Amino acid sequence: MEHGPEASSLPQIILLGDSLTEWGFDLSDNGFGAQLEKYYENRADVINKGYAGYNTNQIKRPFQQILDGVEKSSRPAPLFITIFLGTNDACAPHWPPHVSLPDFEKNIRSCVDELLSNPRTSTTKIILITPPPINLPPSKDDYFNFANYLRKKEYAEKIMEIARSYAASSDRVVGLDFFGAMIAHARRKNSPTTAAAAAAAAAAAAEEEGDPELLPSSGMKGAISFTRDDFTDGLHLGPTGYQVLYEALLELVTSKFPELRRDALPLDESKVEV
Repeated sequence: MEHGPEASSLPQIILLGDSLTEWGFDLSDNGFGAQLEKYYENRADVINKGYAGYNTNQIKRPFQQILDGVEKSSRPAPLFITIFLGTNDACAPHWPPHVSLPDFEKNIRSCVDELLSNPRTSTTKIILITPPPINLPPSKDDYFNFANYLRKKEYAEKIMEIARSYAASSDRVVGLDFFGAMIAHARRKNSPTTAAAAAAAAAAAAEEEGDPELLPSSGMKGAISFTRDDFTDGLHLGPTGYQVLYEALLELVTSKFPELRRDALPLDESKVEV
């Protein structure tokens, strides 16, 4: 699925990923792609390259098609590309979409290395976004829920590790800890409003042998849960989840790369309605 006029001469921003990207272009859901389109209106075209259900093995062909398109295009190099994958890779090992952590790392690094070495993307910034947690309801099988939580966390940490590993050789690669941003969001929403309430919550956590501060979405007894505004079905983002993503992404991009601020980019006045 692609958004943005093919004949446009504006520079591109490419969002690559799975369903969390593909479905992120609905403004009524606060989709991060839709909000980026609005932010960069008449200054850049935001291109939807999300593929529902894809993992990092399956994304190889679309990724190559993106590079082929960039090489053939008369537009300038894309301003930045987000690589937002891992939600499907990190599913339970017995499920078909699963990709082992070493293969996941290899696949992500392959995309980054190609973007860094291709002359047509020599100025393109690369934003690696971690997969978020999932919203598991409490169940009798605490071990299964906790294992899922830890696996998502492990893949998220790997993305940040990969991003940091390029720091010495390139200033064009950065990581966005969306997993951590969603955990922080859950904690803020559930923070006790008084010292007495905080003490009571800590005592209850100790009694239950769980820590609701550390395990949002783990599905374990007493843990913090996300709402349907955060995740519509436990996996896919709702309006609040997309808002957290958009704000974190825009803050990272504009602080790390000031030249990508909206007011730093030329306005295509031919597209401005009078």
